[in-house]
Amino acid sequence: MRVFWMPIFKNVVPAEFEAWMENLALDGWQIDRLGRLSPIRMGFTKGESKKYRYVLDLVSFPTREYEDTYTQFGWESVGKMAGRHVWRKEYTDVRPESFTDTQSRIQRDKRVRNAALATLITCIAAAVLALASLAYCAVYGQFENIPNFVFAVLLSLLMISYFYRVVRKISVNIENLPSQG
Repeated sequence: MRVFWMPIFKNVVPAEFEAWMENLALDGWQIDRLGRLSPIRMGFTKGESKKYRYVLDLVSFPTREYEDTYTQFGWESVGKMAGRHVWRKEYTDVRPESFTDTQSRIQRDKRVRNAALATLITCIAAAVLALASLAYCAVYGQFENIPNFVFAVLLSLLMISYFYRVVRKISVNIENLPSQG
């Protein structure tokens, strides 16, 4: 078994995550299913090399029709992680497309970017709150609480930095998709 830590956080652009999964499958590393902890830890078992096309799709409220559409066209559900559905389809010659046009890919990437942006805004609010609490402790002499709020500020700043890069990277990816006619 081979374990990867924080894979969705390292491959933040959906196309990058898909390519990462496809390369692992070509090397014989197969994932059987995804679950709630998969964004943090993903385990792969060694098997035969396969050509899979993976699709990472962010759908907030999937309908039965959504799932039926994928399965009717031969896609297999690998599971759901971090609000994203992962589908795969084995192929031999032409790599199948799930998102058949650029606009669909842009919409998918924008949904992922907007989720990261919401997290970024939450982290900024947490940093502001931690800074205000730190100032309050300093002004009113509650020095025993200062280390906790310093830690909260530093953690918030680290998360702000990460999610800013995520939002920026996905935005650049969207900008670099070929425009339609």
